[in-house]
Amino acid sequence: MNKKYNIYIPSGNPTALVIGIENNIDTRRYINDEIIYKYNGFVEQVGFVNENKNEPVLLMAGGEFCGNATRSAIYYYLDGKLGIININVLGV
Repeated sequence: MNKKYNIYIPSGNPTALVIGIENNIDTRRYINDEIIYKYNGFVEQVGFVNENKNEPVLLMAGGEFCGNATRSAIYYYLDGKLGIININVLGV
């Protein structure tokens, strides 16, 4: 797998965020399985975030809503600093 990702642990739920939105659900599922089953078995969910931090977007591997992944994406977009952000969570 050649995608860059970071792992965040909000509220104790490990979340991997892949840098770059992937629109194809089969590709998202493949990347999800690679991260969870091959590289990081402790990760509970995988989401995809926009590379452009000025356009905050989150898309989960399965297209579902995930509060912990949303919190992780907000942390990613704000670079860990306090702030206010509007984020587009796709698929919900």
